[in-house]
Amino acid sequence: MATNEKMKITPETKLSELTVGDLQRLIGEATQKAMYDLLWELEAYLPDPDESKELKPEFAQKLREFIDNKDRGELKTLDEVSRKLGLDE
Repeated sequence: MATNEKMKITPETKLSELTVGDLQRLIGEATQKAMYDLLWELEAYLPDPDESKELKPEFAQKLREFIDNKDRGELKTLDEVSRKLGLDE
C-alpha cells in the first residue's frame, strides 16, 4: 500500500496491521469524536445567550433573502466573494 493511501480499518483489523499514520488517524478521530460528544452534552447545561432577544426586522429580511437566493441557486462562491472584496490579491 502506498504511503499516502488510507487503509480501510474494520473492527477485525489487527493493531499489528496498522501503520503509525493509521494509528495517529484513529486516535485523532476518536479524540475529535469524544470532544464533540462532550461539548454537545455540555451545551445542554449552558444558557442560551439569545433567549430573551428578538431578531431585528432588517436581519430577518436578510435571512429570508439569503434562503431565497440559496433556493434559487444564486449564492456566490468563496472565490467570487473574495474577488469582489479584493481579498484575492
